[in-house]
Amino acid sequence: MLPNPPNNPNYVLGPLKYRGRVVIDLQGKKITDFRNLPLTIASNVQGFRIEAWIRQDHRIAYSDIAARMRTEVDANHNRKLIYGVKPLAARAMTFRDQAGCVAWKDIQKRPAASKSYMDSLRTPMQRRLNQCTNQDLTKEQRKNLWLVSRSLPLPRVTAPTPAAPLGQNP
Repeated sequence: MLPNPPNNPNYVLGPLKYRGRVVIDLQGKKITDFRNLPLTIASNVQGFRIEAWIRQDHRIAYSDIAARMRTEVDANHNRKLIYGVKPLAARAMTFRDQAGCVAWKDIQKRPAASKSYMDSLRTPMQRRLNQCTNQDLTKEQRKNLWLVSRSLPLPRVTAPTPAAPLGQNP
C-alpha cells in the first residue's frame, strides 16, 4: 500500500455529528466523519462496498465501517457489534479474490505468495497506476490463488505441442 497515494482525499477529518450531536461508538470514542461513508451501514454490507470505501480514502479502517453498524444486546445486557472487523475484512477479501484486486489493507496477513500471484495478473500499466485488473479471475486463476494462499505449489502447466504447418501431416 502506498503511504499517501496522490488521488486520495486530504480534507480535514472531524467527529461524525447527527442532529448537532457527536456520535460515539461502543467504547465511547468519537466516530470519524468520512465524506464517503454513510451515517449507518447495514450489517450485511457486501464486500465490494467495503472495498470501494477503503479504496476511496486510505484513512478508512474496517473499524470505521463497523462503528456505523447496528449493535445487539447480549445476555448480560451489554451492547456489542453484530459483526466485528474480521468478518468485514473477509467479505472484502472474497470480493478482491473474485475481482482480481490486490489488497491495500489486509488484516488477514495472507502469505506473500498470494499477493505476488495477484500482482502478477496485473499489467505493467495497472501496477504503475496502482490499479486492479480489469476482469474477474477465471476458474483456474481462483484455484491457483487458493493454492498459493495456503502455501501449496501451483500445478505445472505443460506447454501445448506446436501445430504442424498447413498441408503437412505429423
